[in-house]
Amino acid sequence: MKKRVKRILLILAGAALLLCILFLCEQRAVRKISENFTLGNSGGRILSDGLVTESGGKIFYSDLSSNGCIYSWDTESGNKEKITDRRGYNINVIGDYMFYIDGAPGSIYKMNLKTGSERCISLSRAENLIVTNEFVFYKYCEENSKYGRLYRADLLGFNKKVLAESVNRFTVTENCIYYIDSSDGYLYKTDFDGSFNEKLIDVTAGDFAAEGEYLYYTDNSEEKSFLYRMKTDGSENRLISEDKCWNIAVCDGYVYYRNMSDKGRLYRISSEGEEKSLFIDSENAGIGGITENYFFYSCGENSECKCYARDLAYGDDLLLFKYN
Repeated sequence: MKKRVKRILLILAGAALLLCILFLCEQRAVRKISENFTLGNSGGRILSDGLVTESGGKIFYSDLSSNGCIYSWDTESGNKEKITDRRGYNINVIGDYMFYIDGAPGSIYKMNLKTGSERCISLSRAENLIVTNEFVFYKYCEENSKYGRLYRADLLGFNKKVLAESVNRFTVTENCIYYIDSSDGYLYKTDFDGSFNEKLIDVTAGDFAAEGEYLYYTDNSEEKSFLYRMKTDGSENRLISEDKCWNIAVCDGYVYYRNMSDKGRLYRISSEGEEKSLFIDSENAGIGGITENYFFYSCGENSECKCYARDLAYGDDLLLFKYN
């Protein structure tokens, strides 16, 4: 009897040791995703649910016609594959790893795309998930006194730190985090340690995006929603469009926006407020995101909604999904 108990204890100890080794190996592998600053989803469109991104020749997207399950689409072979049955929001892909939120808001998951293994790294309800090569950033959404806090954690969900107390939405660049404060609606910035929180403007912002040395934002006004540009230190604030701009995104010196002055068609304009042009001639369109090779957008409403990826090199539109 004693020998049997001893054998069982040795087996359990061995299993525990193996799990610890596997965990440490995973931790080491995840921390080596990239030595350089990398974003798991580009263009700040996490603010619009982050339903699509591109990495390694594949498009990863949440198929809203299939209960929000995440698929990958190999753009060269045309093969589509379901990655997970969970509802995918705020999809981030870096190297061999995908991070996402199950629901909106929901728990945070991390998946190894090579092995298919995944696990929950935060049970707390979260949204606005942005992942870099070193950190996970998210807005805490449990209905308690901590609601709206901006958190930073490592890539396994540990070593959590509060960076701001009251955040409506935020975006991340290599050096700073920019966010709209829930209490006053103004734009602020902080660093990855939350060592300072600096207000940039005394104007309430509706939507915003960041690229290089500039921030782009719309004033939070139903009558106007004009588009502005300013330096990331809050200086040189200037108007660049008097269109009623919603759903903005920035890429390579151009601002893309939903023009509510023209029935929700998608326009683009240079960062200097020049070269304004119609980009997607479809009413009630929405920007899904911009990557190196694709511009993602949706058009139509309810049962007629379709989601496309426009090839930026050739102008071709690939249909990702449509509602049945």
